Amino acid sequence: MLVLVLAFAFLALSIAGQRLVARLLGVKGQVRPLLPFAEGTSPLHQLAVRLGGAVSTWLLLFAMCFGVMAREQRYPPIVEVVPGFPAATAGMQTGDRVVQVDGQPVR
Repeated sequence: MLVLVLAFAFLALSIAGQRLVARLLGVKGQVRPLLPFAEGTSPLHQLAVRLGGAVSTWLLLFAMCFGVMAREQRYPPIVEVVPGFPAATAGMQTGDRVVQVDGQPVR
């Protein structure tokens, strides 16, 4: 079900991107995916409109992936605690996560 929802969302975004670019270029007629443009539309404008849809879809995909990755790495792990240093003296161990410093949450 999620795949269908995402596919529909990407298609809708692609169409919206195509229509926005078409409006900016002054392309006459309705822009529909995989259907011919109105007669007299230059090939360069047609290419720009199709690329506008593809670019907007890829930008959304990139934003979604970046959002997921940013959420997963909310608190950085301690890579290595060196014996004798303040972190080791305080009782931290390798792999601990810092969630607060002086009572303030770490972002």
